[in-house]
Amino acid sequence: MRYALVNCDIYTGESVLYDKAIVVNGPRIESLLDIDKVPKDIDVHDLKGDSIAPGFIDIQANGGGGKLFTDEPTEDCVSLMCEAHKHFGTTNFLPTLISTSYEKMIQAIDTIKSLMANSKFGVLGLHLEGPYINEGKGGAHDKRYIRRISNEEVDSLIERGKGIITIFTVAPEVVEGPYIKKNEGSRNRSGGWTYKCNLRSSGSIISFWRLTSNPFVQCNVTTYQQRTRCCRSSA
Repeated sequence: MRYALVNCDIYTGESVLYDKAIVVNGPRIESLLDIDKVPKDIDVHDLKGDSIAPGFIDIQANGGGGKLFTDEPTEDCVSLMCEAHKHFGTTNFLPTLISTSYEKMIQAIDTIKSLMANSKFGVLGLHLEGPYINEGKGGAHDKRYIRRISNEEVDSLIERGKGIITIFTVAPEVVEGPYIKKNEGSRNRSGGWTYKCNLRSSGSIISFWRLTSNPFVQCNVTTYQQRTRCCRSSA
């Protein structure tokens, strides 16, 4: 369906436009025109001075509509979240799962995979926040589920979540073992070793949890070095 929106203030992100018309064709904006250039053969909607702006993208939506995604990682929950958030201008979002059981993490991946395949509710992917974080900075996370990184568990999540897990939030000081490896024989321009962060092989953006002293393992490096080590060259 093709139509025009007129009599509105248009916020482009860089400026505000007046006395312009937006021509929409199906799901996309086709053009921005002077009002007198609007084609005569399409419907015109008078917005009576309302404002139009690009929709917000929320990269950490924990819940909405009285529901938490971690409690109910289901399509019904995401539908309620969508309805609640769109009233505040959010058109796309990442449902966010905080520290929980492996079973719920798998359920969340499968739910988001289905929604993305069907382009439902403006879902752009899944944000996993935890459970590989620092218990000392756990905040609202249930400490029963905060845990060390596990090779088998993470490999399974990465395999199942390719193209689905958009952001993976971890505490670098607890991401040890095979997930942070020195590239033997490879040094950066400052002469230091470079490292491979295998978590990034999932295609996800790796986000850092707030850093503190490490309650899980003893390390002989500073938190800055731990952070840098996670940032360096990836698979």
